[in-house]
Amino acid sequence: MPPSIEASDGYITATENTRALLLCETQGLPTPTVKWFRDGMDVVTSTLPRYRMLRSGSLEISAVRPSDSGNFTCLALNDAGIDEKTVILR
Repeated sequence: MPPSIEASDGYITATENTRALLLCETQGLPTPTVKWFRDGMDVVTSTLPRYRMLRSGSLEISAVRPSDSGNFTCLALNDAGIDEKTVILR
């Protein structure tokens, strides 16, 4: 079964130094692999300690900064296909 994503829609506005949660809950068989991109670049949570991918696939950003603004894309893939959703964080 190809992946499908339930995600944040459109725009999310976050206040500086608060937490932002970008939803990306996936379904599919086999279980989809989730990847996040910001403005087309891989979000590597190991080098961005304020960014954490949750078990659900959602992305949590702690202590949001103005420099975190951008287009975030959640990509879900498995052997049956790919799905993606984009949300803009301001």
